Amino acid sequence: MAEDLLQDVFVRVYPHREYLDASFAAKYLMRTASNVAKTYRDRLRHEPIATSDLPEISSSETPYGTLLAKERMEFYRGRVVPALDSLSPAHRQALEFYMADGKRIAAVRQLGIPYSTLKSREEWGLRYVREGLKTDVA
Repeated sequence: MAEDLLQDVFVRVYPHREYLDASFAAKYLMRTASNVAKTYRDRLRHEPIATSDLPEISSSETPYGTLLAKERMEFYRGRVVPALDSLSPAHRQALEFYMADGKRIAAVRQLGIPYSTLKSREEWGLRYVREGLKTDVA
């Protein structure tokens, strides 16, 4: 990078070498170098970072990621599972199909219920779970 910046400065200054006197050359060189560096910095700000060059780090490999995963698991075990357990078997089954793959037609065929009934059970099941999570917080 430094070599590239030096080359840019040289390319800008060299054509004007005949017109520079000794007293002005140092100031001109410094100003040109400063402008080249600022232009490079501004260009970096607007260029997206190539994510393919970055090493892959899963969130569980960082201390924050480990803590976050642990808190999510505690929340899931402590609050979501009990909320799901409080559902009726029909609502729970509809939610399980929905969460597994979201393919309602296959669920309708397997459960042998109308499509509208499956949608209704999913919606009510989600409402019951949300309400159960809200009451745990309050």
